[in-house]
Amino acid sequence: ALRPFRADADDPGRAVEVTPDGRNVLLGGDFFTVNGTNTHALAVVDAASGALTKTYPGFIETNSVVKDIATDATGFYTANEGTGGGVFDGRIALNLSDFGQRWRDTCLGATQAVLPYRSVLYSASHAHDCSSVGEYPDGQRHHLLAQPTSAVGKLGWAPDTNDGIGEGIGPRVMAVGSKAGTDYLWVGGEFTTVNGAAQQSLTRFSSTGDTGAPTTPVASAAAFRPGEVQVRWRTSLDLDDSALTYRIYRNGAATPIGTVTADSLFFKRPQASWTDTTAQAGQSYTYRVTATDAAGNVSAPSGTVSVTVPVSADAYPSQVRADGAQLYWRYDESALPYVADSSDGNQAGVHQNAPALRQSPGAVGGASTAIGFNGTNAHVYGDRRQSVGSTYSIETWFRTATTQGGKLVGFGNQQINGSSQYDKHVYMTDDGRLVYGVYTGATRTITTAASYNDDKWHHVVATQGPGGMTLYVDGAQKGTLNVTTHENFSGYWRVGFDGLGGWPDRPTSEHFAGLIDETAVYPGVLSAAQVQNHYALASAPADTVVQLTASEDTYANAGAPDGNYGTSGSLAVRGTSLYASYLRFALPAAPAGTVLKSATLSVKTSTMAGAGTTDAVSVVPVTGAWTEAGTTYNNRPGLGATALGGFPGIPDGSAVHTAGLDTAAVAGALGGPWSLALTSAGTDALWLWSSEAAANEGTPRLTLTFGAP
Repeated sequence: ALRPFRADADDPGRAVEVTPDGRNVLLGGDFFTVNGTNTHALAVVDAASGALTKTYPGFIETNSVVKDIATDATGFYTANEGTGGGVFDGRIALNLSDFGQRWRDTCLGATQAVLPYRSVLYSASHAHDCSSVGEYPDGQRHHLLAQPTSAVGKLGWAPDTNDGIGEGIGPRVMAVGSKAGTDYLWVGGEFTTVNGAAQQSLTRFSSTGDTGAPTTPVASAAAFRPGEVQVRWRTSLDLDDSALTYRIYRNGAATPIGTVTADSLFFKRPQASWTDTTAQAGQSYTYRVTATDAAGNVSAPSGTVSVTVPVSADAYPSQVRADGAQLYWRYDESALPYVADSSDGNQAGVHQNAPALRQSPGAVGGASTAIGFNGTNAHVYGDRRQSVGSTYSIETWFRTATTQGGKLVGFGNQQINGSSQYDKHVYMTDDGRLVYGVYTGATRTITTAASYNDDKWHHVVATQGPGGMTLYVDGAQKGTLNVTTHENFSGYWRVGFDGLGGWPDRPTSEHFAGLIDETAVYPGVLSAAQVQNHYALASAPADTVVQLTASEDTYANAGAPDGNYGTSGSLAVRGTSLYASYLRFALPAAPAGTVLKSATLSVKTSTMAGAGTTDAVSVVPVTGAWTEAGTTYNNRPGLGATALGGFPGIPDGSAVHTAGLDTAAVAGALGGPWSLALTSAGTDALWLWSSEAAANEGTPRLTLTFGAP
């Protein structure tokens, strides 16, 4: 028999949910009135009579509706869909105690279903713009999300579907079911793929048994001064974990030298970094990084990155860091899509549409390289959403012959697409002049009189602070403007492209065609003296690092007096019974105007058990003649008595080990072939890879650093 319950709505209802205490019914839909009272899209009525308990006039936009309602012990949650401009597409959490709002998530991309489970609200939508809640800007659709039931903010669970067939909405319904003690989240809808694999309309996710490893970190390393290496990487993506543990391995060792824990989400993969303070000046090191999730799944190791520690501070980057840069992109990466931040701010960038990497020569002396933009679709965007304070400085180098202008560097509210808000930028006009501008309700700009599209490197700095705006080019002030404010919005630093609509002398192209190098952003105002110093330091002589692989190497074996090991993939060192290894390098002459500042020898232990040694190993000069193909124990060459360097002992485990060599002795041999030997007085054998090793380990390796006298 029908109960006396009656709740009349003027337009369709879409969602009905009874409160856990059974006293009220939650109604959602398209309606504007219930029982003749104004309450759009949402209402609470008495479970017995249908009389209104709570109304929501003006609570949800008139062009939005409620598609789903779900409850837990303390609250209820709505899934909302809108049509047209100014819609509400997100989710609302409300308290059961007073039916008042707890929070509101205003992401755009219609929400079809919500499901609270263990203090997490899961949702099905096609959310494409969550910038209104401080998350990702308009772009790719994301169909399955999770957030706390207590507050706005995404959690690290974000598997994805496609839009699928029919209306192209993707997932539409969600439910939790259990089997054999394991809970499963079931999802149904119009999708035809899940996480990129074919799966139509129905799928499930388990609460246990995580076997998916994080993505492989993308790593790089840099050394700006003696005794310190900055190892940095783009954090990994794991669709069901946000907090990951990263382990840093040096020189191929099996034990990590450092550990870092960092958070990442699909829309926020910030740079993480670790500083190696045990690195020695003049020596070369390799690093790899792995990511591990809470279930113990370990990513593949990152690609090996190499760095040589300078014997004196690298002048230009050291000064940029000392002057307080909180974003510093040097563009020295050899792989997409990660742009490393060489400051301590961990504000990495991301390559969009594959700009040309490692363009040489860069703007600054030494081995640093530049990035090339095609003027069509390539740019770099920052991965950290932020706001910019009242004081800042923007710095970059550029080289171009373009006659179509373009954005060099600026701040915008989008990452991939052209921004709808954009200022604090420097752009080039078609005739090569530079414009620095901010927006205060009107465009306020400084424009150079001269053109700089002459295919030469130029340095530009733009500052704003209590003293107004200042533009510098090549160390010289080019203009000032008494403007101390700019448009206040959250966004991203961008290089090579962004919007310029409405700005004076708008160029033909908003995409820059040319080379960019050494982009830095500071939270304060650089002084004229600092700007001039940076410009001067870029042309200061920089150290030159040369790495050489042995041209010949072999070892002698007392146990096989007539045996030759010139084609062996291994080298061996021991005092009794004797193994001795011999290496020859073709040394270059010192570059004009430089001297040898340091020399190091790197070797790598093999993978055989017990390859390391507890005995000290000496590096000594070879005084006699020898050849790789002809050397045996019986005809081994004579050795010098004075050691050039050595290893105090090398632990087991295949890894690279480096020893400093006597610089004066190596300098005296520059410009010709030079031989050295590895010897030991002990009985514990050391086994190393030779230059013929099938693994092509790149060792033994001699690293020479040349610099100004």
